[in-house]
Amino acid sequence: MKGFSSFLALIMVTFLMVIIILLPALATTVHIRRMINFETKQNNAQLALLALLSAQENKKPVYQIISEYIAFSNKPDISFLKNKLDNLIESKCYKLYYFEGAQEKILAKSSCTPKQYKAEAGIVLPFGSKLYEKIYLVVD
Repeated sequence: MKGFSSFLALIMVTFLMVIIILLPALATTVHIRRMINFETKQNNAQLALLALLSAQENKKPVYQIISEYIAFSNKPDISFLKNKLDNLIESKCYKLYYFEGAQEKILAKSSCTPKQYKAEAGIVLPFGSKLYEKIYLVVD
């Protein structure tokens, strides 16, 4: 019986060692697959818009500055958007805008007219009759 318990302990230790070795590799593989799927299923405009909205300007999130610009009558300065988009978009051909009623309001625009990729995102508006506003980014 003593030999059987040693054999059983050896099998359990081996099983635990295999789990300890394989678990990090499996977790990393799942994370890498998820990141690859995200990167390959998004177009350039979606990735640039996501990067822009998650960036900060003077320790304030860009999405918050844009939402205040859309919602309030005294507009904050958004001239930094052109510089940020120039850094994000290699082709330097973009247009960031939203619709106010049927009228298109441009937040930032390059000198050319982009047509190839379009992305949209909803940002939450502070203290208004609307809860959110869709903003659009078109890039080439």
